[in-house]
Parts: sequence; structure tokens; C-alpha cells
Amino acid sequence: MPEHSERFIVDLSGPRVFYCADMAVDLMVRSGASHHIEFKSVEGSLIYWDGRLCSVPDSRQAIFRDQSLSRAEKGQMMRFLKLVQAHIASESDATLSCEGPLGISPEDLKIPFYNFLLKQKLPPKIRT
Repeated sequence: MPEHSERFIVDLSGPRVFYCADMAVDLMVRSGASHHIEFKSVEGSLIYWDGRLCSVPDSRQAIFRDQSLSRAEKGQMMRFLKLVQAHIASESDATLSCEGPLGISPEDLKIPFYNFLLKQKLPPKIRT
């Protein structure tokens, strides 16, 4: 051990994930600790779920490759994404109506997004 070992700490537990706007990152940069650590950008969308970091599927293929979702959850997620896709398409084409079984009603557009997800009866794993 070095002579003045109480002046530093070695973290052997592995890499840490911080949001780029996190106060801890700001503190490390202001204190100069950032000169001794390596920051690496994480590509893709991640979420902290059930005690671990999971990637968020970003395509149809990624949804069906995902092992953490059940077959029913994959179906629910695809139906929800088709609903949103139909709504976006109807907004870009003024001749289509966004109301009805394939669109999002104007009332649903006024409620908070989390409440909309609850109304769509999506399971917690997908709502997060």
C-alpha cells in the first residue's frame, strides 16, 4: 500500500452509469476528478429496471429479439407502436382522421402521457 493511502479510494465494483446532466458528473468535473476517470458515452436508450440496466428496443426486430419481454407483452407493445404510428401518419395527411380504433382521440392527447399509457392497459415493464 502507498504511504498516504487514506487520501484516495479505489472503486473495484465496476463501471458506473450517470446521466449526462447528473449533479455527480458536474461535481467530478468541477473538482478535477474527471482528469482521473474515463467518461464513455453509451449508445442507445437504456433504462434501469428490476435492479439492472436494460436496453430499450428501438425497432420491430429488437422488440422480438428482446428476451425480457413475454410474447403477450411484445404483442401489446407492437399494438401500441402501431397506434402511435397511425396517429403520426394521420397528422401528416390531413385527409385521414385520427379518431377511431386506429387513432388517438383528442381527449387522450390532453391527458398526461403516463395516464394515457395506463388507459392503454400496458404492463409496468412497457410503461416505464
